[in-house]
Amino acid sequence: MVYERDCFSDQSFAIQITLTSRDGRPSVIRQVVIGGRPAGPFGLAPKSHLSPWLSFCDGLRADLVGQTLQDGLHRVLDLCEWAEYLPSQRLADALRSVPLRKVKDARTPAWWHAQAALHAGAVTVAAREYLNKADSEEPEEELEQALLQNLVAGYLHLRNTVPLSAFPVIPAAGPPTSAASLVRTAEGLLADRLLQSNERRELLKSLCGLLDLKALAAMGAKPEVLFDLELTSRIPELRAFVLADHIRTMEQAYPRATDATDFRRSAVDLLTPPLNRDEDHALSECFSGTVKEPPNSLERVQAYSGETLHTDDSSSEDEETGDVYERFAVQFEVDGDSIDRIYIGSRPAAPAGRHATAWVVLCDHLRALLVGKNPAAVPALLDTARTTITTLAGRLNQQGVVAGFAPSSTSPSPDQMEEDTPEEGTTVLAVAQRAAVDYLTALNSLDGSIVDTGGTSPAAIEPKHRATLLSGEAAPTQLAGMLDPRALAWKVGRGRIAFRIALHLHLMNTAYRAVIPLLSPECFAALLVPVEIRADMQVAIAQDVIHALDPQQAFSPDAYAQAADRYSHDKAVQAKAKTKAKPGMVDDEADYRASLESDDGGSSYSSSS
Repeated sequence: MVYERDCFSDQSFAIQITLTSRDGRPSVIRQVVIGGRPAGPFGLAPKSHLSPWLSFCDGLRADLVGQTLQDGLHRVLDLCEWAEYLPSQRLADALRSVPLRKVKDARTPAWWHAQAALHAGAVTVAAREYLNKADSEEPEEELEQALLQNLVAGYLHLRNTVPLSAFPVIPAAGPPTSAASLVRTAEGLLADRLLQSNERRELLKSLCGLLDLKALAAMGAKPEVLFDLELTSRIPELRAFVLADHIRTMEQAYPRATDATDFRRSAVDLLTPPLNRDEDHALSECFSGTVKEPPNSLERVQAYSGETLHTDDSSSEDEETGDVYERFAVQFEVDGDSIDRIYIGSRPAAPAGRHATAWVVLCDHLRALLVGKNPAAVPALLDTARTTITTLAGRLNQQGVVAGFAPSSTSPSPDQMEEDTPEEGTTVLAVAQRAAVDYLTALNSLDGSIVDTGGTSPAAIEPKHRATLLSGEAAPTQLAGMLDPRALAWKVGRGRIAFRIALHLHLMNTAYRAVIPLLSPECFAALLVPVEIRADMQVAIAQDVIHALDPQQAFSPDAYAQAADRYSHDKAVQAKAKTKAKPGMVDDEADYRASLESDDGGSSYSSSS
């Protein structure tokens, strides 16, 4: 199988490493920010992790924070090798290799696992090649940081597609917050003191409580969702493999806690119902023969205090969302002296609501500005982008909307950062990634970017529109499909609506290289008719927007009226045809999830991860 680089979305997962400088010595890792989640055995579809995703992240951070970049490379290489020896990896050749019924061209668990293994292999080779040369050459922190970010992403892709890592369950609730909090707190406390007997008992229950028994039961009831039917007879001891993987995961992520509770032995006694004879034999085999112990051993974490690991704000609990592992991150993949690819994981913290312009448009706008450019030029390029948007707001008398968005609020240059925050690492890559995070955060917090309107968001149709736009073939449908008409005009007047449309057109133009005639009557009709405001107001808003974007552009109210009539007529015809359409083959990830949800008698994908 050939590694398909584009199969891992640039819009769902990113790794951003920040550094702390030390006088005359190599910088050390200050934070490992993990934004979003990578694809699992069911792609990007929501699912339940049997051992929680946060434990993968905690184990990684525990092994990296406080280390030099070179030491970090060595340690993540160890983790990649360790993941290949997890007990359930023995079941890799049994993963489903044919699509479920009613699914056309679906990517199967076997395909996702193979792609993750190929990805991990590619970044592992690159890291080893660099380390082999680094012994005889001067270390290059810039390159080491980029390599380590790629290697961490490759490891988490691999770890997240291990055969028994996840299963589609509704609802995908995840581990109990109290159990996760107790385990993480205890791991920090154990750096300084021993636990009392009652504390150890509660810790042991929490370590076991991080195993998702609901997902385990669903997998046991319908293993054919994950494994090929003809091979399921090989895995009657499924629970034993799951428990063995969970024990290994807990030992790697929380070595102090598992050592203090003798978790490997005690976990078996707490499993309900208990293992039968065959399962107990299978569990014993998982810990015999070719077994690789977790590389994050007690010796490797003795240097960490509880504060070092658990006050890292990339792993602390978000006060607004309660989420303990998802953070917003921007990761640049660099080829030579230029940015080759930009990964964006999760979203910046913002009030709940619906985006007027789709979030993915903001991200593609950033990519269009920066891909192919030198990382050192990023702060200046984003300053220019800020100036363009503030100027646009000024032309529409909406200066208050962009308060705080001026170029002065962007990230400092490396020299400025050295003067202002000498404790923080100042590689060019770190500064560029930080500037990108600041820019997207500011753009996402502009007044009107997110509106709490209630109702159903049109986000489900955005991936189809984006694919069309990126292919260079688009129509007004795609332009309007990336704009939420309900959020556009929610409780605001003419001036604010005009700015939101002008900003939308500007972002679409930069993101997708003007694949649409943006100022045509047809495009304005697609944007304004769904808003359901008076016809004369639609004309006035269109005129305001055109004047702000291109004062030389002519606008005909009559031409707009004709375009609006055609748009309304076409929509009515489409709605009528849709009611008569018969269901057919599904051909994308969203429909793949829906097909599983409608599959009788078994587990299905959740509507939330």
